[in-house]
Amino acid sequence: MKLFSWNIRGGGAVRRRQLVRTIIRHEKPDIVVLLETKREKIDRKFVASVWKSRFVEWVCLPSVGSSGGILVLWDPREIIVLNNLIGEFSVSIEIKQNEGITWWFSAIYGPVRPRLRENFWDELAGLKTLCGNNWCLGGDFNVVRNVGKKLNSQSVTTSMSCFDALVEELELHDPSLLHGKFTWESDSDGFSVDEVERGLDGLEWSPLHQVEAEELEKSFDEDEIKRAVFHSDGSKAPGSDGFTMAFFQSNWDTVRVDLLKVFAEFYKDGIVNGITNETYLCLIPKKNDARKINDFRPISLTTTLYKILAKLMRLWKNIVGKKEGFGAENRFGKGV
Repeated sequence: MKLFSWNIRGGGAVRRRQLVRTIIRHEKPDIVVLLETKREKIDRKFVASVWKSRFVEWVCLPSVGSSGGILVLWDPREIIVLNNLIGEFSVSIEIKQNEGITWWFSAIYGPVRPRLRENFWDELAGLKTLCGNNWCLGGDFNVVRNVGKKLNSQSVTTSMSCFDALVEELELHDPSLLHGKFTWESDSDGFSVDEVERGLDGLEWSPLHQVEAEELEKSFDEDEIKRAVFHSDGSKAPGSDGFTMAFFQSNWDTVRVDLLKVFAEFYKDGIVNGITNETYLCLIPKKNDARKINDFRPISLTTTLYKILAKLMRLWKNIVGKKEGFGAENRFGKGV
């Protein structure tokens, strides 16, 4: 599958639309995402000006005046879109491929104003809960995770810290860019060069060598399980099992044997039982007299056992991730 994403910074210019249409004709993507369309209305005439095909279908988030706007287009002959979600900063589609696999893709255009970013974090957390683990997102977040992804920047902002923490909390995989460190640059004075615009131009898989494949099939040892427990945040809310990660950390000597049995069974059967995988969705009001959906922050209460398992499953980053620029320090990330 090939996906093309571009911040066109306004869809009014004829030359920009012609350029997009030329790229689509040559690259033949299955999905096209246009960000910052700055259009309150998208019709068939506009769609035809960027993707000249009578089969194209689309869903959009209108701009607010001349600000923002997201357009997601696809070829229904290649993919089937089952559902869509339109948020304040995102457009999401549920995709069914020929193999019967279903997954979600979210096109993102984050707020420029810092005061709106709290709502942005809440929307991303809600999408994670609604879309589950088979979820891919990309676009222009208008914020970076650290100073290394913003040219000539030496200071860490509150937004950077919050965004970085959210990526870790939602267990998102942030792949390295190919063919360069930044996605765009400008010769004009006053413009920064950022990595905020994350575009995908095809989901490609790198082949694994025999040694790497064998490493993926090894069972988890006690050392790895212990590190997964103690590298997790013990203060997070408990799930349906009623236990926090702090309980497992402070009672390691007591629960150690039982945990080893659980993960040995998982390795043998490859099945997560329903109780372990049980998750409750809770809506937390962000203010008094909350009425609208945006007045609540959705959080998922997952069992601590499943959190440990999810942490262990991230071992693949140490193998597959090497091909994407990950180092050994990512064997275990921050707290789940």
